[in-house]
Amino acid sequence: MFADQSVSDWAIRNDTSAFFKALKPVRRGGELYAGKYVVPPVAAVYVLGIALRNQDMRDFVTGCMSSWGAQSLVRKGVYLVVGRRRPETAPNDPNEWTFPGKGDWQMHSFPAGHFANAMACATYWNNRFHLGVAGSAMYALAAAIGVGRLADRGHWTSDTVLGGLLGYAVGKEVARRSLRRENDHAVRTTQLYIAPDMTGGVSTGLRWTF
Repeated sequence: MFADQSVSDWAIRNDTSAFFKALKPVRRGGELYAGKYVVPPVAAVYVLGIALRNQDMRDFVTGCMSSWGAQSLVRKGVYLVVGRRRPETAPNDPNEWTFPGKGDWQMHSFPAGHFANAMACATYWNNRFHLGVAGSAMYALAAAIGVGRLADRGHWTSDTVLGGLLGYAVGKEVARRSLRRENDHAVRTTQLYIAPDMTGGVSTGLRWTF
């Protein structure tokens, strides 16, 4: 938190630099900022997963949604307890807090929402599917969203760090639970058998492995 003011000043001063211009698609007003170009292909993956009866494809979507929703509930709970003004309306005062929080969107700086959303899904996908290089690219995209919000004056650095940690923790836990369910399903079998017995008769039974 001691670095909040200096990092915010740096981001604002360099807002027009090539670095921040490269982040334009994920910044406020960019194509990927609101998610309208992200939702259709993700929804298509889910529909395709249903059509192909592919559980991994369905888990790819539902796990991200679960991670997103779970950390969103935590964040909104924090907003009710404590409010912090965004740099957009308090560029020279990173310590304008209210207890309890307020409904004003400008007081919802702590923790960072967009970065938490992105990190939750990126972490879930990486831990659930072990994506390798593609997973690293997802983390890089999530980081770009977090850094871009600094230049947008949406959050202070400490807000961004906490949002990232929250998203990571929730995404990893959802992935762990998803993998556990998959492993449990893999070892469960139900088998009806009919076999001759030692007396010359026939025995039947139901074997359930779990």
